[in-house]
Amino acid sequence: MTPQQIAQVCAQVFVRPTGKQRFGTVALALLLTIGLMGASMLVTYILGWLQHPGGSNESYFQDRAEVFVGVLMAFSGVLVLMAFRRGPRLFGLCMPTGFDWLLLIPGALLGGLAGGAWILGGSWWYPPFAHHPPWNKLIMLMGAPVAAESLFRGTVHGIIAQKFLTQRTGGRWFFSWPVLLSSLLYGLWSLLPLLHFPAQDAALTFIAALLFGISNGMIRERSESLLPCFIIHWSCAIIILLVFSQSSLDHLDMLQRLLRQLVE
Repeated sequence: MTPQQIAQVCAQVFVRPTGKQRFGTVALALLLTIGLMGASMLVTYILGWLQHPGGSNESYFQDRAEVFVGVLMAFSGVLVLMAFRRGPRLFGLCMPTGFDWLLLIPGALLGGLAGGAWILGGSWWYPPFAHHPPWNKLIMLMGAPVAAESLFRGTVHGIIAQKFLTQRTGGRWFFSWPVLLSSLLYGLWSLLPLLHFPAQDAALTFIAALLFGISNGMIRERSESLLPCFIIHWSCAIIILLVFSQSSLDHLDMLQRLLRQLVE
């Protein structure tokens, strides 16, 4: 580390952030998500319009979901590279540590399978995703989790964590502001039609996304790594693809009813 980086770390540890600094950090994270998601949607729309000027907005996104994922992954990748220079561990760019985060996996899986995981091909076996070629589905299956975790559990969480307390491996358990705020943003963006899991209603999707985001956010803090978040998100995608696609949505409906009962 350079002397300047050491000085910044010492300042973050010993100098209490002001309310103005914390508000500015949260505002920056909010503007960042709006900018990246908006830019990804704009690029997807423009490419769709160039190929089919007379098409509908819905068709542009449904037919090119993999474009949206690819663009969002590219933007998120740039942010990850920039974050790596400021502090890899702060943004989860390291190998996992400890094992207490394993206790949070059931909650993450429950939220993800109930509709909280970003799986743009959640209804591939139904129109309009059924006609997508295999490589498009693979991009959506593997790329959407990478983009979501890199943006929300990596960059957004890391930015907010610079001014707020977070959990540590083996430390006390609590809900940190970086986890809560990044999960709230994740849940709100999950309501977009492009990212919408085939759930019964928007409220259930938001609750499931919030549960998934909080669980994965705490896993990211206690493991100090994004790798477990990627694995859990991919696991949700694969389970849904292999199980729910072959038995209609009966199992998914049962899981959603159970989650609704727990919430009520």
